[in-house]
Amino acid sequence: MSECPPPEKSKSCAEGRVLPANQRNGPNYLDCMLCHCTSVVSTRSDQTSATFIGTGKYAWNGNREKGDCSILILNASVERDDGEWECQVGASTLELDDPRTSHAARLLVRVAPLDPIIEYQSSSVSDGGNITVVAHRNTSVQCLSRHGSPAAVIKWYLGSEDVTGWAEQKNISNKDYPKKYDAVSILQLTLVKEQNSIPLKCIAMHEAYKRKVNQIQVKADVQYLPVVTLEKSPIEDVEDGKDSVKLVCNVDANPAAFILWKKDGRDLSVDNDLVLNPIHKDDGGLYTCQGSNSLGSSEPASVHLDIKYSPTNVRVLPGGTQAKVHNQTSLICMADGNPPPRFIWLFSANGEPSAAQIKGVEATLHIDNVTYDAQGTYVCMAANSIKGEERTEQSEEVKIDVFGIPQIISSATSRSSLHVEKGEDAILEVPFCSDPPPKLIIWEWGEGLKLQVGEGRGKYIAEQLSSSSLQPTDCYDARLVVQKADMGDARSYLLTVENERGRDSTVVSLAISEPVSMSTVIGLVIGCLIVLVIVVLIILYAFRAEKWCFRIQGLPYWLSPFPMYATSQGMKFDFEVPPPGSPTIDLSNGRPGSSVDTRKLELEAIRNRLRPSLGSRAGAIPPDALYTLPPKRSSHSEENTHQNDHNENKNSTRDVDYTEVEVPKIETRVSNSHSDYRPQPHEVADI
Repeated sequence: MSECPPPEKSKSCAEGRVLPANQRNGPNYLDCMLCHCTSVVSTRSDQTSATFIGTGKYAWNGNREKGDCSILILNASVERDDGEWECQVGASTLELDDPRTSHAARLLVRVAPLDPIIEYQSSSVSDGGNITVVAHRNTSVQCLSRHGSPAAVIKWYLGSEDVTGWAEQKNISNKDYPKKYDAVSILQLTLVKEQNSIPLKCIAMHEAYKRKVNQIQVKADVQYLPVVTLEKSPIEDVEDGKDSVKLVCNVDANPAAFILWKKDGRDLSVDNDLVLNPIHKDDGGLYTCQGSNSLGSSEPASVHLDIKYSPTNVRVLPGGTQAKVHNQTSLICMADGNPPPRFIWLFSANGEPSAAQIKGVEATLHIDNVTYDAQGTYVCMAANSIKGEERTEQSEEVKIDVFGIPQIISSATSRSSLHVEKGEDAILEVPFCSDPPPKLIIWEWGEGLKLQVGEGRGKYIAEQLSSSSLQPTDCYDARLVVQKADMGDARSYLLTVENERGRDSTVVSLAISEPVSMSTVIGLVIGCLIVLVIVVLIILYAFRAEKWCFRIQGLPYWLSPFPMYATSQGMKFDFEVPPPGSPTIDLSNGRPGSSVDTRKLELEAIRNRLRPSLGSRAGAIPPDALYTLPPKRSSHSEENTHQNDHNENKNSTRDVDYTEVEVPKIETRVSNSHSDYRPQPHEVADI
């Protein structure tokens, strides 16, 4: 603090300053600087009375001679000392009216507030206690820090998250201690069930606390409606009487919930687990689990038990029926089963299961146009599949009895004509069905010739009826025998069948042929052999004459001097492109130069090189690897060339075995001019 200026230079000392030197409880210093002071009074600006220095707790702390009017406040208290202070000085002389007052200084006496507390629903919650809130419902929580000077600053933490921004703080002067303040912070919360048991922390910050902060923590007990989930084991298909099923109802609720099971809307059980062992088809249906607590009931969780079982109770309606020819009839098959069965209709004309035929694959077998073919035994087979295994069950046998006019069996249409040789017996057979039995069966042919069953006339005999092998019930075979048939018997024969409900007829044609003589058969065989021999001779001639597809290609001369080496896969030949300037093949006759001997010598050289290495592994040389295709020559030139080859083969190459070498086909370009030469890629061939 600077000293006062000389009096003669000071016009006025009416201004000064008071500064707090220490704002903590205990000794406090107020520095006051006034010039040329003879007496000083320090006054609280918010009090009406003055405080005279030197009386107990207040003492001078400066050199008043030099204008330092600082004071020492002992045992400062917020009630007496907290506030604004002024330094007042009276007039220096009676003649001079110069009283002086300093600017006000704020003395803040800090008082640590009480420990913070949390209040919820008008009740205090102890440290570590719980506050019960309902999920998704707004909740207010209050934190108080009382009797602090100044008021504490309050912060909130939800878990590790700072949620002070969700709160509003108010500082209220205490009615009993006006210089002390109560800090009140109100936090608005909306929690969810996942935040159950999350810690909620209130922190009061104040400089007078030993550690600057003080806190209290509680735990949020979040209550929520029950949430249920269902577990089913096993999850795959379950079969009646063989498998067991366990249903588990898992409930997540706060407070705890009780469980209620229902089946198809009816109360069933209050246990968490529902065990069905073994399960039966009657246990199938919709199972529902629901949890309830003081807040309400959960959404129901449901599972549908689909119990699989084999087809049962297979039945056919109507149980038996009669059907009139050319009318309609139906059979309906019904069965129980899960999965729903599919149906197969089996039919047997003679009642034998081994001869059953499939007539339909639908639940209803509908016959639009009834014939005697529909008469017989029917069985409905129901089938389904459980766990990949086929399950079947069949109904009792049901018979359809057909009645009406006689009817020729349609399956016998192949007998509408008969062919025999002259002199043989001809048996004309026609199966038919009739219910009621026929009263008239007659054969007619020629000009008014007729025979009833059991009659005969000369070579013609109408045999007695016999049961049909195709349909034994109500079905018969009508036979007309023509003994030693001749050409005059070749004609159409009419069979008419009649009963009391009507008639049916059919025509059978008889054809007579002369027998084939043995000399004719031998002649045909000899003719075929002659044609075969001629064809073979033509093929041999074409091969020997190198005609058509039997032409032989010429061998490039440069294949002769090629190196050979052995590998694990067999012998390898290194074919190289002839160097420029080498002789070329003359395509005019397909041979190197014009000498036949040159080609034979080249082949001989190849054979001699390969024989020691190949041994028994040697094979045949493909023709297209030894020859190139010669251009088409005139017949005269071709004839001469062939003759020369034949003569030379006899004289010079009779002992050459060309089948001991295999050489792959190599494409090469030949020309009469070296200017057209182009190197070919390096190739290796396997032997």
